[in-house]
Amino acid sequence: MSPAVASAQHDGLLTLRLACDPRGRTYMARREQRFPLRTTIAMHEDEHDPEMAFVYVQNPSGGIFGGDRLRVEIDAGEETRLHLTGQAATKLCRSFDGGIGEQELHIRVGRRAYVEHIPEALIPHLGARYRQQTTVELGEGARFVGSELVGPGRVGESFAYEELFLRTSVLHGGHELCVDALRLEPGRQAAVSPAVLGANTWLASLLAVSDAVDGEALALRVDGVLAGLGTEVLAAAGALPRGCGVLVRILARDAVAAWRALRAAWAVVRRELLGLGLPPVRK
Repeated sequence: MSPAVASAQHDGLLTLRLACDPRGRTYMARREQRFPLRTTIAMHEDEHDPEMAFVYVQNPSGGIFGGDRLRVEIDAGEETRLHLTGQAATKLCRSFDGGIGEQELHIRVGRRAYVEHIPEALIPHLGARYRQQTTVELGEGARFVGSELVGPGRVGESFAYEELFLRTSVLHGGHELCVDALRLEPGRQAAVSPAVLGANTWLASLLAVSDAVDGEALALRVDGVLAGLGTEVLAAAGALPRGCGVLVRILARDAVAAWRALRAAWAVVRRELLGLGLPPVRK
């Protein structure tokens, strides 16, 4: 791939509005998309929750390149239920001109709505620079669950990227409830140092927010499940300010262990917020 091709930049946009039909089934009421972001119709895949919409965000360009500016806007209306994910892992590609790949996600969760954003892993390549800002706005009685999964890079390129910055903020009524921010710059501080990841190579996070949950009690239940996963995982859950939910952080030796721990925490949270087990996986 020539530098001219590799450094091509895109201004991608995906805007979705979800609503409930008269039967209470969540459907896609509006969609606007601009390359390289796109999606197909909303699907209904969970026999235990046939009203929930499953939406798969796609990026046919093969990854996010330096200079890309991508924006995803999700408006989940009152009482909707949405599972938002991607088709595969997101490759964060090398920038040949020093540009930074950026993605902004803005998720509005309406009254008594439930949204879970469970993307596949981020895989940063050699020389990649990537920044992601996620903003979640909650209505009354709304519930949100979001996860992040970060790998070390391609085989032979472990921790060879330049910068990875992930920030998520959750607001309710215009007031900020919590912020979770992560910055890794392996060139400045080795990711495998004891102060960062230690002997672990994978990092995962899970954030669950609701105004109708006991965060302290939920954190204890998640901790109890994570404690039984063995020595390949270091993980813990803590209550958010004012007990409005939990934040889970997971360090793991490999992708399998990281994903297993993330699913274990997600299962506890989902049972608490939605009263259901994990949904089927198509990918």
